[in-house]
Amino acid sequence: MFTGRMGVKDYWKSVVLSILLLVMLYMGGGALYLFVVLWVLHMYAVTGVLSTVPLLLLMIVSFVFGIGLQIRRLHDLGYSGWIVAVLFIASAAASFFGKTGGAGTAAYAPWAWLVIIVVAFIELAISLWPGNPAPNAYGASVVYRSWWDALEGKK
Repeated sequence: MFTGRMGVKDYWKSVVLSILLLVMLYMGGGALYLFVVLWVLHMYAVTGVLSTVPLLLLMIVSFVFGIGLQIRRLHDLGYSGWIVAVLFIASAAASFFGKTGGAGTAAYAPWAWLVIIVVAFIELAISLWPGNPAPNAYGASVVYRSWWDALEGKK
């Protein structure tokens, strides 16, 4: 999942597939939650916990798949996958340390906005810039058989 290369077309196919899967899982999970908890068990006190845990697990899994997609996209451009970690740490630090408002507000310092915007433009460039078709240090260019194979990184 974290090795190999991924072209722009396969990257965007995988992004669209993962968004569709997340939407379906959120909707299906919400419907199952309403049926089981509210109508079958009548457990109104534990509804917050029962709805939070599956969504948290879903977010963690989608985060890991997203990191794998970004790493393979960087490999296609000839760069190290560690750039993903640098960009994540930069945006997380700006989001955490750049807050200027009190609790419940989303006001950020100008430097934090600058970091967030620069990271967003870098991510956009990574996702749209065409890779080199020639083999590089991360292998030869790969064309995946299906959208699901591209999402998983299977060749």
